[in-house]
Amino acid sequence: MALAACTCAATTVQGAVKGVRDEVKEVKKVVIVTDPGVDDSAAILVALASPEVEVLGIVANFGVCSVDCTTNNTLKLLHIAQQWNFLRQEVPCLSSSAL
Repeated sequence: MALAACTCAATTVQGAVKGVRDEVKEVKKVVIVTDPGVDDSAAILVALASPEVEVLGIVANFGVCSVDCTTNNTLKLLHIAQQWNFLRQEVPCLSSSAL
C-alpha cells in the first residue's frame, strides 16, 4: 500500500509542478553536495521537481555512510526521480572521492 501512496503522491506533484513550471520566469541553477539519507533525499526530490530550480549535478559526499554508499544512494534516488518524471534533463552524479 505504501508504494501505491507514493505513486499517487508523485502523480499529484507532477500535475501541480507542470502548471507552475510554465509561469516561472527565473530558474536558479544549483549543484547539490550531499550525503543522501532520508532528509537529503526528500530535499533532492523536491529540488528536482521544482519549477524554480535546475539541478546541474549532484556530488555525493561522505556523511551518513561511506562515499561509495552515498554515491549508490544518489544513483538510486536519480533512478526513482526518473521513474516519477521529476527529471527534466540528465543530472550527472559525481562521487566526492573522484575530486
